[in-house]
Amino acid sequence: MTLIKFAELPECPRREDGRPLPLSSLSEYLKGWKEKLQKGKPSAKWVDVAEFVNVPITNDVLQAQAAVIQTKLMEIGYEEDYTGFALSPGWLQKFKARLMIGRLRRYGEAGSTDVKIIQNAQEEIQAELSTYRLQDIWNCDESRLQYNKQPAYSNIRKVLGKVLAGVKLDKLQITTFHSVNVDGSEKERLTIIARARNPHVFCCHKINPHNLPVTYRYNKKA
Repeated sequence: MTLIKFAELPECPRREDGRPLPLSSLSEYLKGWKEKLQKGKPSAKWVDVAEFVNVPITNDVLQAQAAVIQTKLMEIGYEEDYTGFALSPGWLQKFKARLMIGRLRRYGEAGSTDVKIIQNAQEEIQAELSTYRLQDIWNCDESRLQYNKQPAYSNIRKVLGKVLAGVKLDKLQITTFHSVNVDGSEKERLTIIARARNPHVFCCHKINPHNLPVTYRYNKKA
């Protein structure tokens, strides 16, 4: 990153009137930044790195990582003694307050819906279906399970006006297809669509997809 781009960031040190420091002063300010970073608290540095690489951090993850760091520090004989130190909810609350860490919702794509168009379409569909018997009207829909979905909130350092940018979501999922008539007298066999023809778990437990109580299909783009 160039000094000019760094001067545009909120983290850039500024003069009393709000203008960034001269480039010569910024150059002096940034000298030895790697060494300065090493002097910081390990848990706080980890939070900053996680934010930089767009990895969301929940309270549970923060406590778990703090425990890992605590163990590593004890192994290398860190100057502070962590024996018997408990990573309690009280510690977490004070840690977040001390370093100004708070929860922000990940900002992603937003859209709007024209409610009037939806209402008109619903009325047209109802008029069309009124000529059929309930048992002859079928409703089909798909659902999905994103088993690798990341949380929407993350713990980061709070700065006035800061927005946590969203990232492209992982589309890894299992798709299910449901089909049933309106009065519930009939329903089709549940269909499940995954990516693998023979998932690893099927091989380990010797499961034949054809013997499952569902219709199993696979598609690499599912």
